[in-house]
Amino acid sequence: MKKGFTLAEMLITVAVATVIGLPLLAIVGASDKQTIVSEDYMFAESLAQRHLARTMAIPLGKLCLPIDEAIDLTPPEDEKIVEPYAAYKKNLSGDYSFAGNVRVEEVADGLYLYTIEITWPIAPGSDEDRRLTLTRYRCLPTLSLTRTFRQSRAAALRRKLRQNP
Repeated sequence: MKKGFTLAEMLITVAVATVIGLPLLAIVGASDKQTIVSEDYMFAESLAQRHLARTMAIPLGKLCLPIDEAIDLTPPEDEKIVEPYAAYKKNLSGDYSFAGNVRVEEVADGLYLYTIEITWPIAPGSDEDRRLTLTRYRCLPTLSLTRTFRQSRAAALRRKLRQNP
């Protein structure tokens, strides 16, 4: 008695393996693409956080408002981001040019809006961009203290009214 597979058994095995294998390969490819996009967003967020911290460190009295200007995204040599930045740039395929913009404006009396926007191409050489925007509000310390004082007085008055109907 000969042992072996018939041609029909072999064709069925190949068909089943193809039906199961192709979707798995597609999932792995999509996952790899999402990982690259996620790395781009994490890197853009680190750039935005760094520039936001640097901009918010400037005293409000020294800012010439409104500000709307491009920012240089090349890290200075003395910053800790230089090594990760170099490693990240080395892993990129093609020219990924990150561009940034900072805006600071007074949106209400004593309330300031800081916006950092980072853009980069979807793929090297692409005309379409991905965009990450980081926004923070900042108010004058006197405004903050005044609002806190008013809110605490109002809360104390509400408590007093609840206790003595």
